[in-house]
Amino acid sequence: MFRWHEYNMSEWLAERFTPLRHLLESGHGLPVVSCSADYGKPILQDDVLELESWVSGVSRSSFLFSTNVLRDAVHMGTVTTRHVWTERDISGAFQSKPLPEALQRELNPL
Repeated sequence: MFRWHEYNMSEWLAERFTPLRHLLESGHGLPVVSCSADYGKPILQDDVLELESWVSGVSRSSFLFSTNVLRDAVHMGTVTTRHVWTERDISGAFQSKPLPEALQRELNPL
């Protein structure tokens, strides 16, 4: 489930803000600092699945991104990751920083 969740997160980011590659090239990052998965039912190799992803929480410098995995409209599990906005400092180390306004608007569309 984590692989599908990561794919959806990357696609969401590219559509709504910027592709991850551009973000990293600009000296920023969104590393995962925590993750969880709830495997409610077994998923088999050839199952056809539906993914529902959404922003499930936002704070000053981080946000939660969640994905429900469904098979035939039955909930199979959920993955949630917390991503922290980072910026590379002069030494090359990444430091947590407040989310940029453009990203905040996408995370909090209302």
